[in-house]
Amino acid sequence: MAVEVLREGESIYSTMYRIQRNDMTSDAGLSGAIDDLHAAFEKFLEDQADGQAHYFKYEFYEGEEPFYGVLEPQKDELDICYGTVIAFHASWIASDALRPRLRKWFERMETALSAAHADGGDTIWESDEVQLGQTILAMLAVSDVSNVPYYTRFTALWDLDHETTQFAETEAIIGAHGICEETERLLYCRVVENIGQWGSEVLAKFLPELDAHYGDFSKSLLFRSIVVDYHTAGWECDEFYEDRLNTAAAAIIAKLPVRTVKA
Repeated sequence: MAVEVLREGESIYSTMYRIQRNDMTSDAGLSGAIDDLHAAFEKFLEDQADGQAHYFKYEFYEGEEPFYGVLEPQKDELDICYGTVIAFHASWIASDALRPRLRKWFERMETALSAAHADGGDTIWESDEVQLGQTILAMLAVSDVSNVPYYTRFTALWDLDHETTQFAETEAIIGAHGICEETERLLYCRVVENIGQWGSEVLAKFLPELDAHYGDFSKSLLFRSIVVDYHTAGWECDEFYEDRLNTAAAAIIAKLPVRTVKA
């Protein structure tokens, strides 16, 4: 293992996990760094439980220098932590031999996030702007529609009451793939399952794309499902930031059976 834990003073917010390899460009070197990433994450979970770390902040070094890979021309404009993480993941994604290992990493992160929810604790963040797995999942979801379900599953687990760039990422994903089964599931998640700060605005934002796909989105089965489930969850259905959607939602709700409570 080539993981160094760096701490500045007593602050649990400053703990950094540095992954350092002499070779970060070959598949063999990247494979070792992936092993180290798993080890660093397990160390972080131990530190978090002991109150010694708050964020899973990590960075990659090749020898004594930060590893920027394909981002080398922009290195002077990048934060070392964010820049090296992006560069490492870009190299990982580009490797045909190592790409299959992404699934195991996703599963480990998802298990940790699910456990945090089950314990009633906070979600896991990589920094005050990035939640666990957000960077690589957004990159993958934009690049290939088959990766969108991974992003959606994590969206359901992230703390979207403290939303950062998820709305913009959703916009980029839909911009790349249009309205399809995978992006519809992401929209449903944002509007019904984990609304967060901006989820109620999602349908209005993407209404032109939804109308182009359905003809009239307000008459679609997807919209009806969203409204019924949104209403069942106890949310007001006049908060879609679009009068046509609000009117259609009210008409759908008016036709639902009246729920009664037995004495």
